[in-house]
Amino acid sequence: MHHLISQNTADWFDVRRWTRENKDDVTVKDFLPKLKNHLLSTLLETCDKVFLSKECTLVKIINDQFYHHKVLDIQYTSYDMRHCQNSMNIRTHSNVMVLADDNLHKAHPYWYARVIGIFHTRVQYNLQVHEVPFLWVRWFGLDTQFRFGHAWKRLPRVGFLDGYDPTAFGFLDPSYVL
Repeated sequence: MHHLISQNTADWFDVRRWTRENKDDVTVKDFLPKLKNHLLSTLLETCDKVFLSKECTLVKIINDQFYHHKVLDIQYTSYDMRHCQNSMNIRTHSNVMVLADDNLHKAHPYWYARVIGIFHTRVQYNLQVHEVPFLWVRWFGLDTQFRFGHAWKRLPRVGFLDGYDPTAFGFLDPSYVL
């Protein structure tokens, strides 16, 4: 398995109540519509395609419950072909890297994000119940004015997107984490 998230259901919260209580928080703006779009994209394996809100209403979060987790374990193979594991914890400001969508950003092959929540939920879609793990992230943006790469012997410079940018916060399927 690429990643491991506990299936423990002891630490849960009601997502609708939570979004109402935090409606003034910029991180929660459009939380449920974005999440339902992400869940549908994950279920249909379409790599975060944007769906119509009508299509997203077909995704039902069972009992409006999310299960919160403290740790995400990522399994990977190192450059010398060894099996390795990396544990991420949101308290230690875990940053992740994913492959960029080639159609959108040809400037750099990766996107970067900080994990701010590790969750799983149970959803009903097409009369079937699915367990869906997901990460709530804050995206970094690439400083395109900064020269980086082999010629300059520097890594790229990134920084958080403006919190009011509608794409600053989002969701990520843990299987995309490199």
